Amino acid sequence: IIDGLTLRGTLGISTQSNTSDLFIPPSHSAFLSDTYAKPENVFRKGKYTYGTGESNNIMGNITLNYSKTFNEKHNLTAGIDFSMENAKSHEYTFVAEGFVNDDLGFLPSGLQYQQEGKPSGSESHTRAVGFTANAVYTYDNRYFADLSYRIDGSSVFGRDNQFAPFWSAGIGWNVHNEKFLKDSQFLIRMRLRASTGETGSREFSAYQALSTFSYYMDERYITWNGAGLMGLGNDKLKWQTTMQTNVGLEFGIFGGRLTGTVDYYLKNTSDLLSSMDLPRANGFTSYIATVGSVRNTGFEASLTGYLIRNTQKELFWSVTGKIAHNKNEITKLSEAIKAQTAIAIANNNYASLLFEGHSLNSIYAVPSLGIDPSTGREIFLDKDGNFTSTWNANARQLFGVSDPKYRGNISTYIAWRNLSLNLSFAYHWGGQQYNSTLLNKVEVTTTAMENNVDNRVYTDRWLQPGDVRFFKSFDSSATRMSSRFVWTITYSSCRA
Repeated sequence: IIDGLTLRGTLGISTQSNTSDLFIPPSHSAFLSDTYAKPENVFRKGKYTYGTGESNNIMGNITLNYSKTFNEKHNLTAGIDFSMENAKSHEYTFVAEGFVNDDLGFLPSGLQYQQEGKPSGSESHTRAVGFTANAVYTYDNRYFADLSYRIDGSSVFGRDNQFAPFWSAGIGWNVHNEKFLKDSQFLIRMRLRASTGETGSREFSAYQALSTFSYYMDERYITWNGAGLMGLGNDKLKWQTTMQTNVGLEFGIFGGRLTGTVDYYLKNTSDLLSSMDLPRANGFTSYIATVGSVRNTGFEASLTGYLIRNTQKELFWSVTGKIAHNKNEITKLSEAIKAQTAIAIANNNYASLLFEGHSLNSIYAVPSLGIDPSTGREIFLDKDGNFTSTWNANARQLFGVSDPKYRGNISTYIAWRNLSLNLSFAYHWGGQQYNSTLLNKVEVTTTAMENNVDNRVYTDRWLQPGDVRFFKSFDSSATRMSSRFVWTITYSSCRA
């Protein structure tokens, strides 16, 4: 528009279509049950499931940006931005049954819709707008500061909470541009930076803030259709916000042969959204509500070294290592969540419970001393430290967190002219998991023996007095949550 002032507008339109086909022929084992052996169900064998869907997204924004350098040392960049988004999608599914031949895998070959079935589907429509203002100031390419303010609005929230403000601020120092380091051959880059700000999340479905209804299409009162409540809305839903502070260091030494970054962060997430249980008398078993606040702290670090960097022969070899650590802690829980947790302890067999001061992914279980060789029953510790064969939820203890203590990857990149090889090894260690595979496939009850199970069901179970085994004797009672199945995990993988 004028020197340093630019107006830019963009518009993006995207459309995605998808289809799915699943044909199960009449000779499939799914139709060998007694249900399909009855004469009236013979012509129901064979099933074809067909799905189709489409999504359309329109995004646009207008940006006014100003950038100017004054007296060769002062640089100012400022801008305002308006953005909008409109997203619509739908999906339909049809199921036909009654195929007389395995080779007739064509939807119209079916005799009818699935018994007591009808076409199903879903749809979604959301809108969002945003307004942003930001400014960045740099002095002599050594010191910089930035500030931004944003207002976001989304149709997925409750009527009175659709808009929310967010902001951020940051400062930095390019140490390598100072006069005393400008000619350094050892240190070619060192940047110190710090930032703080607030962000928002809207990662849930389109209509959870609204009470939605569905018409009864197969029942009428004279000429009118009735409608029933399909989803219980919560018009108090608001943005899940995260306040984050970050300090970091970037460096490059030995002429750039060794580079790295180190970041430490603190995140406080408030107005955390989750599903809440409801008594069935309400007509629904759950709804979405604000349940509390969580704090995350951690660090991330990476280091890259060039073992070979020969530009004349076009030969390069680098190795990179990354490590990250994160710890989360529940800082606040709603009274509803506390009540829900109390009910879970009293009536159910849960591994994951929520308590203030503990991790979101804590694993709680009753202490186990293993299997009694004389009886084949599991021995527990009660809340007073006494031996007992009776499981009691009140004796639960914290036995770990399912999050790994450390995670990251090690990678190497080799390139020679037009040939290149990239190997990456991912890892994480520390943390615990509840080994549900052993529980569901080995220590199964007598009523589950007809299912696909592990052969250790017979070889590693307690069978007679004197057997020292990890798995208890056969009986019809389900295994309750105990520390016997809490395992420490180590994981690695390779990718080329």
